[in-house]
Amino acid sequence: IILTFLLALFVPLMVQLDNLSLPLSEKEELATQFLSLHQRVWPPLLVVLLLLGVHSVFFSHKIAGPLYRARGMFKSIGDGDLTISTVIRKGDYLHREMECLDEMLTSLKANLSDITGEHREVRGSLVELKRAIETGSTTEADRNMKRLEEHLERLRSAVDRFKTAG
Repeated sequence: IILTFLLALFVPLMVQLDNLSLPLSEKEELATQFLSLHQRVWPPLLVVLLLLGVHSVFFSHKIAGPLYRARGMFKSIGDGDLTISTVIRKGDYLHREMECLDEMLTSLKANLSDITGEHREVRGSLVELKRAIETGSTTEADRNMKRLEEHLERLRSAVDRFKTAG
């Protein structure tokens, strides 16, 4: 846009100055306009470019900051750390995306909690089954075996919530 603006200002004057049929007095007047235009255009243009540069830095940080934090969260989740939470500054962009990431993390924690709880139940049922076998109580062993199968089925159901390609 700035280049188009500069071309629109300077090219017509340059074309007229290049015209050999113009009298010297008109060329002198055009040259004076050309130099005057240079003096008036470049300082404000440099200020505009500086302001655009500063604006671009702030704008990019409002996007890059949340993306950088999200990347760190993805790495932590991949490493198995679900204790992290999303942090987004008031002026940042990508609020909805970070909220979705937070919802995903909450869901993962809940699913993992279900799996962990069922694992504890399976372990407890297995201990009771071993005791029943050691004492020779087949009725108690059958009951514990049935409870163990129920816990394993709930555990399988909790794990099946995760879809994988393989």
